[in-house]
Amino acid sequence: MFATRFLGASLLTSIAALSMATISMTTNVSDGQSIKGSFSFEVKVTSDVLVSSVEFYVGDDLRDTDESTPYRFTIDTLTEQEGPVTVTFNAFNTNGESVKKSFNIKIDNVLGKGIDFHIDRATTLNRDGKYLEAVDAARVALKIDKENNQARMVMARANYSLGKQDIAQKFAEDVIFSDANNNDAKALLAAINLKRAFFVNTTNPTERNEIVSKALKSAAESEASVLNGAAEKAGMSNNLDVIDTNLRARRFVQVAAQLRPNWEKNIDEPTLTNRLLYSLIMSGRLEEAHKVLRTVERYGSPDAYTFALKTVASQMTGDTKGADAAEKEVILENPNADITKYTQIYLGINRGNVGSLAGFIADLEKNAPNTVGVNLFKSAHGFLTSNFSQATDSYQSALLSDPASVPVLIERGHQVLQSVFAKKLTGTEAKNEAGLALAFYEAALAANPSSVEALCAVANIHMLNGDAPKALSFARAAVGAGPEYGGSHYVLAGALRLAQVEALKDVATRGQATAYR
Repeated sequence: MFATRFLGASLLTSIAALSMATISMTTNVSDGQSIKGSFSFEVKVTSDVLVSSVEFYVGDDLRDTDESTPYRFTIDTLTEQEGPVTVTFNAFNTNGESVKKSFNIKIDNVLGKGIDFHIDRATTLNRDGKYLEAVDAARVALKIDKENNQARMVMARANYSLGKQDIAQKFAEDVIFSDANNNDAKALLAAINLKRAFFVNTTNPTERNEIVSKALKSAAESEASVLNGAAEKAGMSNNLDVIDTNLRARRFVQVAAQLRPNWEKNIDEPTLTNRLLYSLIMSGRLEEAHKVLRTVERYGSPDAYTFALKTVASQMTGDTKGADAAEKEVILENPNADITKYTQIYLGINRGNVGSLAGFIADLEKNAPNTVGVNLFKSAHGFLTSNFSQATDSYQSALLSDPASVPVLIERGHQVLQSVFAKKLTGTEAKNEAGLALAFYEAALAANPSSVEALCAVANIHMLNGDAPKALSFARAAVGAGPEYGGSHYVLAGALRLAQVEALKDVATRGQATAYR
């Protein structure tokens, strides 16, 4: 009887045991393991009934609770203290059972290798396109020295490549706050702002124009600051490298003043002649440029570049015969040279004769791929041939190479404005698109405040919007900047006419209308 009762009790105990669930756990970590960077713990729980939750502890601190598979917990080791630490996982099921495992591990981000090691590693990873790993390496460097600008820059570049513009901007701005003359940070900020201008995520035209305007101006100002910084450092002298540095900074008036005395003593030196001519043309001093050209053709040694510049100066003053004659001289010098193609493309685009330009541009691109000039021509050609995707892609590529390129900014503004007339937009629609064109023109002025073409363009927008005072202000500034440029006088005449019409609407201002007339 006793034996029977014993067996019965054993049977009941076994049945009870079988009816109760069991729970077990495995993880991807083991005792003594070292971890670094951003590390993810993966936990697998086996249970006959539903697992209700898994807890994750660092030391005695409950960091996270996960209630559904996969059970994964991530720790940012760079925010933790280096050295040994205990991590614990505690799993529960719906029967109230639990399983707990703890591991003694070590946080080791190899800080002992020094900041230079991690900066070099981050730079290499970023160059190789491993941007996430580059971010981790840069963070280790900043763990060692949070004020290090090299580490900040590689962090900014890696995040820029990942499309995280806000983070990239934050680190670039930190660099500039620490070092106001850091050109790398300024250049990166310019690129960040251009990305914002290119990819505006709003359907509100007013908001779009504000974002684009701010982004383009910031980009142009950043790049102009870099170029001006280089020019300030170089100073001003007759050394051609110094002259070219100042030309890149668009200091055309200063360069012309520096070159003029030296050129007068060396009229037969094309390297001086061409730089002087370029400075005069870009500063709107076309009459003086023609005087220099006449002198050089009579006493000097003009080359293909000299005649190319004469082509531009003649076209700008409406002398088409003179431009054609100069173009022929360029072709005679070397029909296959890049300067010849530049000249032919320039005339074709300015005159709207685009039929044969595709071949010239393709040839030029073989020798000068992805340059600002080639992309400018591709954008203009694309727009004139209704290839609007090419027009957009090429102007964006050009600005990414030089965010302060006045010709590119003005060309894109012209494209936007021309679409207003092509689509016959009126009212609010026309004003919205004119506002977008204005964003490009104002960015051109941010890059070069004395640009005659940019001043004329801004005045035209204000005329289009019926704002006579602003139109007059910018038109007069254009004449002041380029008194020998006919376009500035033409724009001023239009602004005065608008002001006259506005003045005639009110008896009290009709006397002023006479002055405008």
